[in-house]
Amino acid sequence: MEIDCEKAIDTQSNLNYDVLSDILRMLGMDEKPYTIKRPLINEKLVRNRNTIAHGRLLEINEQDYQILHSEIIGLIDRFKEDIEDAAERGFYRR
Repeated sequence: MEIDCEKAIDTQSNLNYDVLSDILRMLGMDEKPYTIKRPLINEKLVRNRNTIAHGRLLEINEQDYQILHSEIIGLIDRFKEDIEDAAERGFYRR
């Protein structure tokens, strides 16, 4: 089965938890470990990104930034490991 990459994942011009959830399901990956990060993704990362992208001032202190940075890097590392594991196990096959 061939997947049309242009239509496979609709980001709706904005990456958020729902888009991540779609990607995880499409790849046959468990989304439960990511569910707890939904508020972090949508309420902090995406909201902050949108604030900056729309030209509004975003005030954030260094400690809050470091916490957000650490959480997001950890999430990216987890996602990478989960993709590698899913590929090795062939979870993407249906």
